[in-house]
Amino acid sequence: MISCVPRLFVKTALLTAIIELILCSSAKAACPHPTPAPNSEFFKASVVVIGTVISEQVDLNPYDTSLIEGWLYRFHIERKFRGSPQEFISVYTENDNGRFPLKVGQRYLLFVFRREDRMEINGCGNSALLTEAGGAVRAIEAIKNAGPYGEIEGRVQLGRGGDGIRGIRIVARNAKRRFTTFSGTDGWFQMRVPPGKYKLSPSSRKFSVEFSDTTFWYDDPESFEVNRGSAIHFEYIALAK
Repeated sequence: MISCVPRLFVKTALLTAIIELILCSSAKAACPHPTPAPNSEFFKASVVVIGTVISEQVDLNPYDTSLIEGWLYRFHIERKFRGSPQEFISVYTENDNGRFPLKVGQRYLLFVFRREDRMEINGCGNSALLTEAGGAVRAIEAIKNAGPYGEIEGRVQLGRGGDGIRGIRIVARNAKRRFTTFSGTDGWFQMRVPPGKYKLSPSSRKFSVEFSDTTFWYDDPESFEVNRGSAIHFEYIALAK
């Protein structure tokens, strides 16, 4: 694990600092892409809230106290969108590629996930300072006013990281109905469907189309659930037959 903050109790040489800065810049790029839409992450999170950080506790490596394992925060909830009836919660962020360190006294929009026995946040989604989260808050607020449908969207690319491919047939099936669309000139596709459980299948006469599991907030195209007001995203890779 790469520690991307100054080490406690240790004076760091300039060369070490430069190396760590380079490593941290590379590590930050490790977040899966694209970043999920707020109305997608909302349904994955256990708790979605606005509030203020009131305290911080540094989690040190028990075998080497110069290394930070993560941070534990006490968070005062001021507005709740999902989960937790409590006024205060404790949230943790691990010092890894997805870390999201907070500042005491600052207000945040947080998407919180239950990981075994603790509640965790990360910097790869839509959690942000409240001053920077206006768009995400509006997207969350719009969920309650959404029509009786959710969205399935995604993109089909030629190879990993290639150009989008037009004309790939995309079929979404539930227990009763089938919905069909085609990818556009940029490879993107989108369809509105009623809430429920679905299976998504791409097909093409010219290409072999495979699911890319590098998509953020991975959903299994063989079985996934669409919620009212949600957006589910899938990425596919096409290879010539």
